[in-house]
Amino acid sequence: MCDISFITKADDDELRGLLKDFPEVEYLIERINGLEAVLAKLLREHRKDYITAINLFYEEVGQTMGFAFQMGLPGVLASTTMAPAVSLALMPHLQEVASHIASTTMARIDKDVVFQAISPSRIRFMQAYSDELGRVLDQNTANKVTQVIASTLEQRGSVHDVIQALKDEPDFDRARARRIAITETLTAASVGDDEAYRQSPAVTGVEWLHSGGRKNKPRASHVALSGTQKGLNDFFDVEGELARYPRDTSLSAKQRINCHCTTTPVVDPNILGLSAEEKNAIRQGVIAQFE
Repeated sequence: MCDISFITKADDDELRGLLKDFPEVEYLIERINGLEAVLAKLLREHRKDYITAINLFYEEVGQTMGFAFQMGLPGVLASTTMAPAVSLALMPHLQEVASHIASTTMARIDKDVVFQAISPSRIRFMQAYSDELGRVLDQNTANKVTQVIASTLEQRGSVHDVIQALKDEPDFDRARARRIAITETLTAASVGDDEAYRQSPAVTGVEWLHSGGRKNKPRASHVALSGTQKGLNDFFDVEGELARYPRDTSLSAKQRINCHCTTTPVVDPNILGLSAEEKNAIRQGVIAQFE
């Protein structure tokens, strides 16, 4: 039998290498593992829901699988959803990670300016993104299930063949849960860094930092961006796509998934030299613009 704890340790060791430039690497690995466990369970339950729906519809129709497909099985399957559950799990995760990273990042930049809370506009963004990601994952899974059924029918397979194919389908595997958990946890970390940069009076810009281990196949465009700086309100150009930070949700999947890049702040030493009162006054003015 496969030892899951051994696999997890090996995955974590590899992830440490990939995230070597992240100051909060151990925290991030812990949060990735937590979200992965939740998503893996949701995917297993979602597959079970699909199999139950197929079995019930097939028994009701009482004909071949092909006949069941023609009689409206895809419509029945369309009502099988995990979007609300994904959103419900993701929102607090994003908020917790973003808040933690914002706090630790601000402390590293300037101990005189203490993080208090994520801005309301950022909270609204994370809620909208959680809802959208739930819908996207739901639709991608539904498309895959439809493909599995159609492929099985082309091979003149039975309902049992369809169910076995779904049990073997990688879209329901732990690997998918982990891939999503890594991408979205690191996205939350980028959101937290960006929040800290904007709330820190001394930060005037952002520098992209490529990060990855020896086994990681880096994107040439991301490597080329390493060391590139931009203003706080400007964007990085990622092969023609605009982003405020790595894994920005405005980026395409090919630029976000498996990206382990991070950022570092560009700091004005003159502002760092101001009194704590002066810096916090500047910060309050910035926060007011976030409402």
